[in-house]
Amino acid sequence: LNNKVLKLAEGQNNLALGESRTRVAFVQHVVGKPASQIMAFDYKRDASGRIIFDANGRPQQGTLQAMGSGYNDFFGGWNNDFTYKNFSFGFLIDFKSGGKIYSATDYYATGAGLHKMTLVGRETGIVGDGVDPTGAKNTVNSKAWDYYGALANNVSAAFVYKADFIKLRQVVIGYNIPGSVFGKFPIQGMNISLVGRNLAVLKKD
Repeated sequence: LNNKVLKLAEGQNNLALGESRTRVAFVQHVVGKPASQIMAFDYKRDASGRIIFDANGRPQQGTLQAMGSGYNDFFGGWNNDFTYKNFSFGFLIDFKSGGKIYSATDYYATGAGLHKMTLVGRETGIVGDGVDPTGAKNTVNSKAWDYYGALANNVSAAFVYKADFIKLRQVVIGYNIPGSVFGKFPIQGMNISLVGRNLAVLKKD
């Protein structure tokens, strides 16, 4: 989907469309960008782009940034059906390419210490790679629960992902029973099928 927000009301550069239940990520129309931008907070950084940690070694909240449109560029599917004598086999693969998504699930899991990333530093603490408020190299060891709690609340950009996927949506295996099998019963034929849906994610970001 190729689009761009050209103009809003006079003097208005963005228009709020929605807010995550986490209250740290949003959807907005932004002038000059594709519609429905995922807006999230980056790390607080200095003029050189280095992450600034607070006096307790925790990441701080930076600016609200447009992370990309929630609309995908294109999507589609591939459906094939095969038959051999009385047997049939079919499958459906679909895909979506482009677009971004914000995961509130990952936000909550990180803040609660349930996300896989929170295993790092759980026993030893975390010294963030960046600078302290004075501009010197950060050397403060932050407890994991403090660090990841601050990360979840302050850096929602960490939970914005590409929404691309390829999925095996359906597989159908069938057998056609001819009417002759049923003798005098008024049945012209019967099909018995085994159907599986949403079977596998072949690729995702």
